[in-house]
Formats: sequence, C-alpha cells, structure tokens
Amino acid sequence: MDEEAARFFKRVQEAFQQDAELARLSEAVEEAFQQATKRWAVPDAANCRMVALYLIALHQNPRRPKKTVGHNEQTSKVVTSGKTFLRHLRAERREIEARVAFVDAQDATAAWRPVIGWLRDQAKFLDLIDQTRCSIKSILRILSSAKREPIRQIAAVATQAWEEANNGRAPPRATNPNAPLCQFVVAALKLIGQQRSAAEVSEVLRSRRRK
Repeated sequence: MDEEAARFFKRVQEAFQQDAELARLSEAVEEAFQQATKRWAVPDAANCRMVALYLIALHQNPRRPKKTVGHNEQTSKVVTSGKTFLRHLRAERREIEARVAFVDAQDATAAWRPVIGWLRDQAKFLDLIDQTRCSIKSILRILSSAKREPIRQIAAVATQAWEEANNGRAPPRATNPNAPLCQFVVAALKLIGQQRSAAEVSEVLRSRRRK
C-alpha cells in the first residue's frame, strides 16, 4: 500500500473509531423506529447501525457536481472515497489471507510458528473487513444514485431495514404525514440537524410515486 493510500486508510480507520458518536446515533435511530410504529418489529442493531452510518455520510458529505456526457450528475465525496477505500480493503484482505494461508500450512512444530491466538485474531479481522465492506457497499448503492434526495433515500434505507426485521415485509408505504415511514424520516433528518415537517416529507414521497 503506497503512502497516500496508507494515509487515507488511516483517516478512514480514525473515522470508524468514533464509536461513541456512532453508538449514540444508532441508539437514536432504533428509538426513531420504535416511535414510528408499534405494530412492526424494530430493526436489529446491525441495521440501525447501517442507517446511522448513512445518516453520518449524508450529513458530512454534501453533494458536488460531477460532469458527465450530456448532463451534470450530483455525487458526494463519500462515494469517491468509499470506492477507493473498498479497493484498499480488498487488497488488504488478500495480503492477510496470504499470510494466514502461509503460516497455517507450516509445520506446527516450527519454532517461528505464531500461537493459535494469532490465527484466531486474523480470522476475526477478516470477518470485520467483510462486514465493513458489506456495509459500505450498501451505503454506496444508495449514495451513488444520480438523483439522490435525502428524504427519498432515508425512506429507502428505513424500508430495507424494516423488511429485514419483519421477514421480508415492511409497514405499508403510505405517504401521508402520519404514516410510519414519514414519521421515521422526519425523526432521522432531525438527528442530523435537518428540520423538515411531516407534510414536507409526505409531499416529497408522494411526488416520487407520481413519476
């Protein structure tokens, strides 16, 4: 890994190490799901964390113009950085796998062979890399949308989380201001400092349906 990539990897690691803030936001997301409706199961911690990560990305990475053939597309810095990070993670994973495979193939009596604990730690790290890549890919699929709009995208990730918590079902996608989806989106936006009324959220979601 070159010096620039190493610096980037370190910055992203530091960002992900802000566990206190992420944990606080994840708990707030879980509470928002609970308040939105009592009739449906609340998404688990992993899905609440995914929604929280998306909200952080949305809050910290405003869209910027990206010139494409024939039109201007809106993208975000986190999309570009996220794709770069995924490439480095993939390379890092290959290096760790190679080291583990080499060590594991050696004679167990070799004096230099690491203790079993080292192999166990590496296996856990590989699992963590896989989980991180999965979360980042989920976020990038949403953030890469050419016509990304916060209300619609928060509604999309919330619906996905609800579906996973309820065996593939989710609360009816009603778009009136009192509907669970609208109530959740209003609460989620408030968590990142964006004040939007339920009526405004409802109007955006209804306009999507008419397209």
